[in-house]
Amino acid sequence: MVEEDQRGRRMIITGASSGIGLAAASRLAARGADVVLAVRNPERGRVALERIRTEVPDARVEVGELDLADLGSVRRFVDDQLGRGPLRALINNAGISNTPKRTLTVDGFELQAATNVLGHFVLTAGLMPALHAGGDSRIVSVSSMAALAVPSVDLSFNEHGRYLPALAYAQSKLACGIFALELDRRLKAANRPTISVLTHPGWASTNLFAAHDDPVNRMINYFTGALATPAADGAECEVHAATAAELTGGEYIGPRWISRGKPWIIRPRRLMSDPQTGRRWWQAAERRTGITFELD
Repeated sequence: MVEEDQRGRRMIITGASSGIGLAAASRLAARGADVVLAVRNPERGRVALERIRTEVPDARVEVGELDLADLGSVRRFVDDQLGRGPLRALINNAGISNTPKRTLTVDGFELQAATNVLGHFVLTAGLMPALHAGGDSRIVSVSSMAALAVPSVDLSFNEHGRYLPALAYAQSKLACGIFALELDRRLKAANRPTISVLTHPGWASTNLFAAHDDPVNRMINYFTGALATPAADGAECEVHAATAAELTGGEYIGPRWISRGKPWIIRPRRLMSDPQTGRRWWQAAERRTGITFELD
């Protein structure tokens, strides 16, 4: 059961200037949550904020600048947010897809891996004190049906070997699932009340593939516009994962009918949920980012 009243609960949503993130932020604000729109482009964030306030006049919403592809930006955001009190939910929603060529960030990470998972890994680690202070708080990570497309885990985070845009995206979304489920195991081992939940939106119509104008992305955009559900429907699983009172951690929330439908607990693929794979991925992520989680 989703808890309708979220008053007094502070939540951060990354990538909340459009698409599913914006829809989820609006729904949570309508339920009384104090929502931080963590966005790369502050101007787009302010436009999103005004849109939410049009729909929810008494919304308690603010904009925070966060570029997940720049660890310096992640650290600045964390420093700012740690001084603002307990955090009840961190929704790691932001994502990019199908960057045509392998592109490295200022920190030397492949761009899709950096934005979709490694930036969130560092962000979550930095915000753990605020999440611990929030008591029964939760971290929500967002995977994708695309994660089914890869047969194994790439512990080089798309930095080596042949680069295929769609498979690099799928790898990053597989990694989001591994991260979320391994994080929950570690939180439980540390006897923390904070939980980690995984979700995916099904096939929702967003601008995820709109940033790159090439034949593959134009085709995806065409079929997405024709067949996918609206972003507001795609946000249902994300909001459920962030607020449903019965969740105890480690669940994977997706649409009932795979690509669409009401939120449902689904079974993650073995590669996501395997503890040994989770440990190996976690160690690789800590080495690559230089970040160590403090969960005790």
